[in-house]
Amino acid sequence: IPYIIKTVTIKKEIDKWFVVFTIETFVEIDVSTVVEKSIDLNRVTGIDLNLENYAALNGKKIIPKKYLRESEKKLAKEQKRLSRKKRYSVIDKDGNVMIDKRIGKKITGYSKNGEKQKIKVAKVHRKIANQRENFGREIGIYGTNNYDLLVFEKLDIDDMRQNRRYAKSISDAAWYQTQMFTKYKAEWAGKIVDFVDPRGTT
Repeated sequence: IPYIIKTVTIKKEIDKWFVVFTIETFVEIDVSTVVEKSIDLNRVTGIDLNLENYAALNGKKIIPKKYLRESEKKLAKEQKRLSRKKRYSVIDKDGNVMIDKRIGKKITGYSKNGEKQKIKVAKVHRKIANQRENFGREIGIYGTNNYDLLVFEKLDIDDMRQNRRYAKSISDAAWYQTQMFTKYKAEWAGKIVDFVDPRGTT
């Protein structure tokens, strides 16, 4: 397929480098061959998201993964070590202490050992994020492989996170990420993902 590279972005995340390409493709579509896809009613499911079972697809329950809670002890340990590291004022080339103009305070940084410890904390966070992402992709792949139409509850997740009792568990569940991965996979597979009012759906 002919394509043009529109942009190339090089970025560093902790200790890894990534190159991101944005590509524009040109594909000719013969409209006469496009046929409206019919939905097999035996391949339709509603996905009920909750904290107890994470998701339920036509009675099949998916056990939730609590990646943040599983890593809390390790994260707390690494953060505690980081808090013990001394911070130093950042000096510019003229030997002056640098000031953050937005807040009017000195810009500080860690020593070499402090920077190493900062990376360790960041790696724990990255592992949790990668685990959530992988779990969301697995659900998206399973859903699009087994169903033609998948219907999610249109949840106001930001509003739900205002409840302090469940805020951490809701963030750990990463429902929105799972919904977006499923929608993305469905578009590639020619399937349909829809969102409905959650009232009365359970």
